[in-house]
Amino acid sequence: MSGRRVGVKPNTPAWLAWRAHGVTATDVAAILGLSSYDSPFSLWWKKKVAREPGLVFADAAPQSKRFALGHAMEPVLERFFKAEQTPEGWRVGSGGCWQGKSNLAWCRATPDRLLYDAGPRTRTPVAVVEFKTDASNQFGEDPGDGVPEIPVIYRAQMLWQMMVVGVDVGWLTCLTSRMQVKHYRVLPQPGEIDMLHAAAREFHQSLAAGDPPDLDGHEQTLAAVRALYRGVDDSTVEIDGDLALDFAKAVERRKYATVFESEMKARLLDAMGEARAAWCDGQKIATRIETKRGVQLRPATAPRPKPQPITEEKIA
Repeated sequence: MSGRRVGVKPNTPAWLAWRAHGVTATDVAAILGLSSYDSPFSLWWKKKVAREPGLVFADAAPQSKRFALGHAMEPVLERFFKAEQTPEGWRVGSGGCWQGKSNLAWCRATPDRLLYDAGPRTRTPVAVVEFKTDASNQFGEDPGDGVPEIPVIYRAQMLWQMMVVGVDVGWLTCLTSRMQVKHYRVLPQPGEIDMLHAAAREFHQSLAAGDPPDLDGHEQTLAAVRALYRGVDDSTVEIDGDLALDFAKAVERRKYATVFESEMKARLLDAMGEARAAWCDGQKIATRIETKRGVQLRPATAPRPKPQPITEEKIA
């Protein structure tokens, strides 16, 4: 795909409408089930309401401090990228708004920056550049094979941006939880782009067909259903027997899980005594920390997964 730049000013009503009528990199993460901010179901209804103003779904959430911080850090990370990673003879330019051509106009992207050949002042970009500020412990090394140790959600978003803009290289510069600035080169692997595009196309077509995704266990799906049915009337409804049984099982299992977790915490604290940390076969399991509420047990961060290309099995 070779996209085109469109003259839409960011953070305006026209920009919001432009995003609502297409699929962006942020949307792709939700469509694949990788986002904590939206599920396929909640995203579907947000777009449905944005396209049909007469519908009422949920009040727009204010921008979080985390997003505001990430946006404010972009110029700082850009300076690091220019100083440490920009290849000689290239220049960094604004990202802008991009969309696919003709029947792929629904594919949309808003990259942070783009990398250009500085020589002939061409308007054709050669790479997408993204900046992230992330407090997770999911960043490792870049082995140079195009599949660096970064969260899979960022890989999916970058691949989508690259597809829409029409480039084969992406650069991710990130400020990590350890206050380190790291640079990663992302290259598409066989089948990744096709899989992303197929999932996004199916989602896009479902909006036109009025066929929302299935309900799932994502917390944003539950929030979306609550937003769809805000009122309470005096009616009653007869539900399916399987649904009634599954709901009862879920409530009972939650009670058991809570009790089991409490027991395991007690056993681990008893085994640790006054020790600060518990280890098993070279891996930290938990840490005891002193707080105003007494000593608390903090589970260790899960081990960072090995970098792998995106596949249907990986996101299932």
